[in-house]
Order: sequence, then C-alpha cells, then structure tokens
Amino acid sequence: MKVSSDFFELPLLTPILVQGQTLTVRRGLLITLEDSSGAKGYGECMPLPGLHSETIEDCNEILKKQPIVTGK
Repeated sequence: MKVSSDFFELPLLTPILVQGQTLTVRRGLLITLEDSSGAKGYGECMPLPGLHSETIEDCNEILKKQPIVTGK
C-alpha cells in the first residue's frame, strides 16, 4: 500500500467566521492510498482553526505514524 499526502489551499468565495477568526481560505491535506493493483482511494483532512485542536501539520504527522504507512 502506497500512501501520499499533499497540502492544499482553496480560496473561499465568501469569508467565514470561526471562533472569532475570519477565514478567507480553507487549508487541507489530500490523502491518497494506492494498492499494488493501482486502485486508488482519496480522503481529506481539513481542521478548522479555533474549532479543532489539531492542525493540518499535526494530521500529517499522525498519518506518517500509522501502521498502513510505516508497515508495522
């Protein structure tokens, strides 16, 4: 199983207010899983600053430690 992750930003057409913070972009992490036959699956992680305690960087570090990634 191959796992990759890529950071991305999406501009918001209308800013949103979350816990007193105005967001004009949504930052996220695109996760791709690929098996030995080439079949792919996709997921995303998009914590909201001020609402979730995890950051996108935290999510990426947690992903790197998972057995599917480490092979352990």
